[in-house]
Amino acid sequence: MATTRVGGRSASGPSHAAFLRAINVGGKGQVGMAELREAFTASGCHDVSTWIQSGNVLFAAPGGSLERVRPRIVAAVSELLRGDAVIVFRTVAELSALVRQDPFAGRVEDGDTKLYVAFLAEAPRRWPALPLASEKDGLEVLSRRGLDLLLLSRRLRSGRFGFPNNFVEQTLGVAATSRNWNTVRRVAPLAAGPGGG
Repeated sequence: MATTRVGGRSASGPSHAAFLRAINVGGKGQVGMAELREAFTASGCHDVSTWIQSGNVLFAAPGGSLERVRPRIVAAVSELLRGDAVIVFRTVAELSALVRQDPFAGRVEDGDTKLYVAFLAEAPRRWPALPLASEKDGLEVLSRRGLDLLLLSRRLRSGRFGFPNNFVEQTLGVAATSRNWNTVRRVAPLAAGPGGG
């Protein structure tokens, strides 16, 4: 199974999702998911689980309040990474709403396109006009839902796809972490639990 759960189980299941930036990518930010789950549990979270190896963590914050555990989570993960961790948090309700809205309007990936969500850590000083494109990177920001940007990535002449995170961070001047839309669609119902989503 792709998900593994540790820690005491909360009555209502996970309340939040944490998306870590640059985890287990290109030999950098190497951390095991078991260690990551233990770090969240030691920080006071319950019902902790991870989805695949890219740093997607579902957890229940005590009393549903992220602010009580956020500093401890960031400190614990930073210690694991031996550097400053960038973690973007979303509530389960926010993720579920994003998926229900079908922000890509039924568009699906094919051999020449990929769909991404860039989760921003905070709002930029100024929002750019959309759509916003980078021909060099084969990227286009199609729309925005709160602090979440919806992007289309096209296959480049090299055969590779442009990855949106650097483009988003450089353009908006804020930290972000990006996930493939298929990953978001799978994480959301896992977070909502049986019958949720």
